[in-house]
Amino acid sequence: MKKWFISICIIFLFFTLKTEEVHGEQVLIIDGSFGDWEGIEHVDISNSSNVFSQAAMVYDEQFIYIHVKEEKSGQWATNYPTIKMVCNGTSKDIVIVRNDYSGNDGIFDLSIKNSWYANISNTEAKVLRKQGYNEWEIKMPIYDIFISNSNQTSNNVKTIVVESLNASWSQGGAVSLSGAYIGDEIPPIPDPGEEPGLSGIIIDGYFDDWENMPITEIGYGPSNMNQASLVKDDHYIYLYYEMNANNNWMPLDGINLSVNGNTCQIFIRYAKADGTIDWSRDVYHLSEGIYPELSSFTYSYNNRLGATAISIGHNNRLELRVDIATLETALGLTQGTINSGATISVTLPSLGSGKLEAQEVSTGTFAWILISIGTAFSLFWYQRKRKSQRCRESRGWN
Repeated sequence: MKKWFISICIIFLFFTLKTEEVHGEQVLIIDGSFGDWEGIEHVDISNSSNVFSQAAMVYDEQFIYIHVKEEKSGQWATNYPTIKMVCNGTSKDIVIVRNDYSGNDGIFDLSIKNSWYANISNTEAKVLRKQGYNEWEIKMPIYDIFISNSNQTSNNVKTIVVESLNASWSQGGAVSLSGAYIGDEIPPIPDPGEEPGLSGIIIDGYFDDWENMPITEIGYGPSNMNQASLVKDDHYIYLYYEMNANNNWMPLDGINLSVNGNTCQIFIRYAKADGTIDWSRDVYHLSEGIYPELSSFTYSYNNRLGATAISIGHNNRLELRVDIATLETALGLTQGTINSGATISVTLPSLGSGKLEAQEVSTGTFAWILISIGTAFSLFWYQRKRKSQRCRESRGWN
């Protein structure tokens, strides 16, 4: 019995340690000791560079990590490259700067700067110099590098969905790296056509489920008013708008969604099977009909937020839903913020100058609809039964 107990404890300990190895922030500690890189695949770059021998680049939801081993060099050599980082098609130059010129062996800090030599916040970098060899590791926040005018503090590093990540430099030869993801598995965004949320709204291009929702008029004058609605339940935020019949177009860009003053702009496009934007499909020259397979995206790194459907006809109409957990990640908010009394609003400059504020629709709303339908059906069944009974009585069948 004792042996079985020890075996179970060993298996439990193994899986506990194994779980920690896949989380970048938990394992990759920037301290000049490189044992935590042993389980990560490295690239042999000695054939393409006379300065560097091995390198690896990985990333999670917040940070990029790079580990580099150099060839042997003199104690005064400064081989730190200017790295061209490309994330989701956006390119930025990163400069690594040596801080210690004592020539001694040991572990020393490095600085990470942008192309105009300003320090990038929330970075960590160490170099180990030992017997003529340099080995270094750096940690950089993805948001601070690739989002303009970012000014994040160490306890407020925003997350970004990375579709592709590459790094290259030409110091001592051409070096190219591709990033490997080591963070948590990203849950898929629900597709159109699956079960409705607690509100009962289905994103399908048929808008009868909005009839019991609060509707606001929005426009730039009494003769050019449009209708819109913004509601939420525990899982989604829903937006609906209907264009005035005099407006023969459908605005699909510049939807400003705010949570407690944190704003992201949303635009509507088709999505590929992997959830990324399908730029090859036009959305502004659609013929009359219903288009239920669109998606909403943010401008910053094109995070897919959820399903969208539009109807082109006499009155162009749109409905979309935004997955709350995905939106919180895109805005860098703590999970649960939106369902903890957050103020949610939308402005639609293409429709009018007003602002919509989200109203809560709970399970009760959906349940009330179901109860109403059930009551109507029961009444209908009862009337049919009474009519049949009277007919039987009149004919003397009872």
